[in-house]
This record gives sequence, structure tokens and C-alpha cells, in this order.
Amino acid sequence: MLGKFVNVCYAQDGIIWYQHNILNCFWACFQHLTVWIEQGYLPNYFIKSNNMIERKIFGDTRNRLIKHLHNLSRSGVNTVMKIPMLAELF
Repeated sequence: MLGKFVNVCYAQDGIIWYQHNILNCFWACFQHLTVWIEQGYLPNYFIKSNNMIERKIFGDTRNRLIKHLHNLSRSGVNTVMKIPMLAELF
């Protein structure tokens, strides 16, 4: 997951990675992760051709994960605040 965070940090022009904006930054990471799962390709940060989910998340498991990610996405960024572990950070 750290690799995904670093990918998003470098990919986002203008996103401000400060503590007061961390929830929006987290949401940007979440949205990128959702797209990668949908595409079935989660690139390794150091070796882009290395698909980190190949032969690990597929079929019905992948479909359920995508559905769950979409439900969270539709609920919006405030959904994060309902996750006890994450709510403590904000």
C-alpha cells in the first residue's frame, strides 16, 4: 500500500499533502486504488510491469471487492470518518 501512496503523491499535481488536508489526500489514494482494482492492474512502484494483484484478486472475489469499493465511493469521503481506526487520525 505504501507504493500506491507514493504513486499518488507523485501523480497529483497541486494536491497539498499537509495534515489539515490529509483526508482529501487519503480519498485521492482510495480513488486510485479503486481504478487499479477495476482495471485488474496494480503496478508495483519500483517495477511498473509487476502487477501486484495478478493471480491474487480475480473472479467473484474481485467483483465483490469492486462492488464494496463503489459503495464506499458513493458514500463519499465522510465515510472514512466512520471507520474507527481512521477517525482517530482526524
